[in-house]
Amino acid sequence: MPPSDDFENHMVILTDEETVELEEIDDHMPEVEGFVDETMRDPEVDKVLTSFSSRSRHTLDDVTSFLRKWGGGLGPNIASARHHSFDPKAKPSRATWHDISRTPLPSAPNLKVYCFYGVGLETERAYYYKRNKAETASDNNSQSKSQLSDPPFILDTSVEDPANNVVHGVKYVDGDGSVPLLSLGYMCADGWRRKETGLNPGKAKVVTREYQHRQETLFDDPMRGGPYSGEHVDVMGNLDMMEDFLKVVSDFEEDTVEDLFVSNIQDIAEKINKHPRGGLQKRRRWPF
Repeated sequence: MPPSDDFENHMVILTDEETVELEEIDDHMPEVEGFVDETMRDPEVDKVLTSFSSRSRHTLDDVTSFLRKWGGGLGPNIASARHHSFDPKAKPSRATWHDISRTPLPSAPNLKVYCFYGVGLETERAYYYKRNKAETASDNNSQSKSQLSDPPFILDTSVEDPANNVVHGVKYVDGDGSVPLLSLGYMCADGWRRKETGLNPGKAKVVTREYQHRQETLFDDPMRGGPYSGEHVDVMGNLDMMEDFLKVVSDFEEDTVEDLFVSNIQDIAEKINKHPRGGLQKRRRWPF
């Protein structure tokens, strides 16, 4: 929900967990200029932008569809996004291999999957946006008109809601400082473990270990977060993680490397699965 009644006239984009706000849209869509060279411009871009901006509420699928069709102002035919499918109804292909929630692990019973990652750091999860409008003078210099700039939407840094971890238009959640917890651990804690998903056909063993960030300052290495950092890159030097890693690759006391959850990722996964439209469900037939 919006942080306060001051945002009641904003456009709302509904995502799986977050609400993203866009500044109120004028009744008449202003002229769109300045994105790309007109000779390169796809005529469908203006239509897509007008359609998206004129609606007051958007689902996550609406936003994904807009980004794919808009293609950075060049249209969908030359946008890199056309090589990747985000359509949940699309048939599995090389265009969907980027999505681990739709492409199963190899059917290899002896395979073992180890998920090692840090947690306990504020991480960007969602954003509040507004229209990127600029005032330009008309030909007679007596009137000004609203005109979109490139890009058409920008971060709305005026949104503040400390109670819900929203600062300067950015929503923060638990994570490793770069990747939010949901992206780090959902498949490791749930998607590859539940038989119903069909994403682990070989029943490969999945071990998940989370490393709570513990900030320490070392004078001989001031650029890092210390020997127990859970930061996205620093975790590679986390002493606990390195010990677990060496046990796995050397096959020495490997059986002692078991699940260790310190976050609420399991509760998050359960909440998603209980939602009427949530959770990963097995497809009728995997073509692999």
